[in-house]
Amino acid sequence: MGNGARNGIAEVVALAEALNAPVLTTFKAKGLLSDSHPLAGGVLGRSGTPVAAWFMNQADLIIVFGASFSDHTGISTTRPIIQVDFDRMMLGKFHAVDEGIWGDGGFGQYMAEFLTAVKYGMNITHVLLNNAELGKISKEQRDGHWPVWQTGLHNPNFADYATLCGGLGRRASSTGELRAALDAALSYDGPALVEVISDSLLT
Repeated sequence: MGNGARNGIAEVVALAEALNAPVLTTFKAKGLLSDSHPLAGGVLGRSGTPVAAWFMNQADLIIVFGASFSDHTGISTTRPIIQVDFDRMMLGKFHAVDEGIWGDGGFGQYMAEFLTAVKYGMNITHVLLNNAELGKISKEQRDGHWPVWQTGLHNPNFADYATLCGGLGRRASSTGELRAALDAALSYDGPALVEVISDSLLT
């Protein structure tokens, strides 16, 4: 967990607890998770702790939240990596990653690219987290101590859009529907999209 995840600490910790996975922090993120937490693994990198390095080197998978992959942190290049960041330009910018996750109004800006995937029969599964908000902009407004203004979105049914384009569209509007939607999309031979209704929209 890097300093960029400082506004999502509760979510990162909840995931760690669900996986029973240790949480390492970058030097800038030191203190975001208390050392008294049973899953706290310490600071990673040149200013870090040996136990943090041990955890990283023993990991099957590294999930990176809001970290810049600086040389000082020294995130391993020998493990599969999922990078999560609110800034799309940070995904894979300084370090190759196996998967990048970015769910901030981006699909609405590039919807036509799904048609390209259909045209060329690209076997890609897109998981879209729809919270009807430009979350990155809301975050920037909060960080500037301004009121959150005009960041709500009125979205179409993106799953229906994917189907109209000639691909497979599935929508999960409850947690119970998510597994079936993902299974259908991942087994589909061609471009598929799973729209997950999340946060305040989740039923």
